[in-house]
Amino acid sequence: MVSSAAELSNLSPDFAVGGSALVLSPKNGSVARAALAPGTEQQDTPRRRLAIGRTPGDASVEGGSKAPCDGAVAPSPSQPAGAVASDGAGVGLVYDERMTKHYNLLDDGHPERPARIVRIFESLEEAGLADRCVRIPCRAATREELLLKHTEKHVDTMLNIETLTEEEATELGERYKSVYLCPGSAQAGLLAAGSVIEGVAAVCRGDVGRSICVVRPPGHHAECECAMVHRYDTGRFFPGGELGHFESHGKGEGAGYSVNVPWDVRGGFKKGHPAPGDAEYLEAFEKLLLPIAADFQPDLVVVSSGFDAAAGDPLGECEVTPAGYHALTRMLLSLAGGRVVVVLEGGYNLESISNSMVACTRALFGDPMPPPASEAGTGDGEAGPAPPAHHFHAETVERVRAHLAPLWPSLRAPGEEVVAQASELRVPAAALRGTIAEMERALREHAESDESYERLRRRQQAVLFQLEEVPPDPPQVKSQEGWSTLRLSFDGSTAGPPYLLAMLHVLTPEQVVQSIGYALQAGANGVVLVNSGHAHSPPEAAMAMLGVQRASLKGPSGGASGKAGKAQLEALAECFGAARQAYPRAWLGVSLPQLPAAQVFKWLMSHCPTANAVWLHQLACKPADVTWESSVDASGGGQPQQPQALAVRLEKWLTDHQPALKGVVRERQIASWKGLVIGSVAIQGQDRVHHAQDDDGMGDACQTLLRHWVTIASSVCDVVATGSPDPGRACAVAKLKAMGGVTPVALTSSGCQGEDVGAAGCVDVAIADGRALAGGATAEEGKLFEFDIEQLRAWVSRWRDA
Repeated sequence: MVSSAAELSNLSPDFAVGGSALVLSPKNGSVARAALAPGTEQQDTPRRRLAIGRTPGDASVEGGSKAPCDGAVAPSPSQPAGAVASDGAGVGLVYDERMTKHYNLLDDGHPERPARIVRIFESLEEAGLADRCVRIPCRAATREELLLKHTEKHVDTMLNIETLTEEEATELGERYKSVYLCPGSAQAGLLAAGSVIEGVAAVCRGDVGRSICVVRPPGHHAECECAMVHRYDTGRFFPGGELGHFESHGKGEGAGYSVNVPWDVRGGFKKGHPAPGDAEYLEAFEKLLLPIAADFQPDLVVVSSGFDAAAGDPLGECEVTPAGYHALTRMLLSLAGGRVVVVLEGGYNLESISNSMVACTRALFGDPMPPPASEAGTGDGEAGPAPPAHHFHAETVERVRAHLAPLWPSLRAPGEEVVAQASELRVPAAALRGTIAEMERALREHAESDESYERLRRRQQAVLFQLEEVPPDPPQVKSQEGWSTLRLSFDGSTAGPPYLLAMLHVLTPEQVVQSIGYALQAGANGVVLVNSGHAHSPPEAAMAMLGVQRASLKGPSGGASGKAGKAQLEALAECFGAARQAYPRAWLGVSLPQLPAAQVFKWLMSHCPTANAVWLHQLACKPADVTWESSVDASGGGQPQQPQALAVRLEKWLTDHQPALKGVVRERQIASWKGLVIGSVAIQGQDRVHHAQDDDGMGDACQTLLRHWVTIASSVCDVVATGSPDPGRACAVAKLKAMGGVTPVALTSSGCQGEDVGAAGCVDVAIADGRALAGGATAEEGKLFEFDIEQLRAWVSRWRDA
């Protein structure tokens, strides 16, 4: 809702291993942050240090003495004198039950619920820790403090929530992703943000030595203009994208200050490896984060403490135990003279977060961990030698270390050579203008070696395609909403992801009903119906040449072609009606290549209102304006060669503010369509954005263009569908990886052998029609209209086993 902790402090840069964020406030006035959970974020450059909790221009600290963290938070004048201890040795506690006034009006079981902080506080009391803490009075953040991070428009919108009715607040929450709102949300959010400021201030003033803040709603993913409530999985886990990869380490002066340790939890599961747990997190701390932090020498450590990585958490799926969190917290106390502030953020298993926060608090007091109940009386609770990290996850830690070693001396192995970063290379001007051949020649003449040439070329492509100027993602696509919508569409089915869909080309209602039965028997999650031009109602509207005919719901019929298109739609509606009557609870989607995307929803609500999904084939959007050049491959042995179009440079990045896209969003809202929306991106029949977009050897420019294309499309769609442009070959895995992470990706199966193995872990939905199941492009056309149940069952089995 509104940012707290590091967000309000505008602190940067950051390290990340998953769900918690570690903020390091250094002596030199810049700030570093580290995230320690299953997912990651990045800041590009160091930001200015801000004085929060004071009126603008007030550089003094109450009491006249210099605080341990110069320029930190002054006490609020509204707080009573003597409200906090003054010996600087205690542990402060921030908690206010008024933060429970933020709750979901429509879903009592929502993971981010008021019971999170209530259960934690009760556990602290039961453990005798709450009474030992110094209670720090809570207060609401001021509007001026919020404006240090957020835009004026967003702040005013949030502050106005308390004046709304329950219905109005719920409607406002639906405009954002991963957020619910109620009239009490404003007060709870203000208390969370302001109370964290006070918890930090108490430590910085020396009133307490360290503090814990039991607050909600969480603000760790809030943006400057957006309310939002990390494991990496090759960029497919929230928040998604390449920013969570270890190569995303910041830019310019901020290079090296964003440190990501990207656990591939799903990839490990698929290979039979356990999830990251205590040993893996300790390894990341010992080999990466603590050495970097020691180099950095912070004055203050703020832990944006998400317990998503705790054993038992339904989202993170990692295995960090309370003893693990205790050990990690104790390690942090070696930094900044022990000035550590632990702020509750994520984590959604009530037992896990309560036990974990109790463990962190014990560590802040310097208490040992008591032994588990089953081992009571057998020891003092201190952990023995930690087991080694699992090799699968240890390799991730080593890759991060090797990548960051040129930027952090403490990470370098003895004798390890430091290679210049590509961002430090200077590309000659001649290599940035002219034809591809001319630029290539200039680049090679400038390079001193093959290794230097490769690094120069990578930097050249970054300049030509403006890779450091990619527009920010629209606020509405920066969350897990796509995956949540996908799971809800399939009623939380455990048979996925990937969810497996059979595409059925309709002929008659009888054929459709029979084929859907085959698909469901074979184990498919659902069926997508499409009329590829073979069915018409009335039959006499068919044209001599079969195929999809374009239609429009506006204006004249469009002649024979338009009439044929409408007859195809009518036939599809009849087939869908028969299917829904026969299978009232089955997952049934429709594909409508006959209609422009903006007209689809009106037609759906009139003809197929109970469809679970619609596939928008004519989704008109593109990520950028690109300059192309025709080139002939000279390696053809004297044989005539066809000119090949090559992407040369990017002229302009485009955003989601494209009229065609806005029209689709508007029509979806008008129709109140609640089903899943699938949109085609980089698929057969669409203009390409880069000549290498279907090659596994694609470079950074192509990957960035594809990801941005998906980002723009996902402002309209819940799922993007892609595939190979050639029905005879499998889709490039590099393409699927580049497109993953923003929103769920669906793959249209080519039927190629081994396709499922290569794409496993990269897609969330796989779609195949009868022809693909029968062998792809070489299969006879009749296979479009029927499913061989054995072939379909084998396809389902291959994907499930991949």
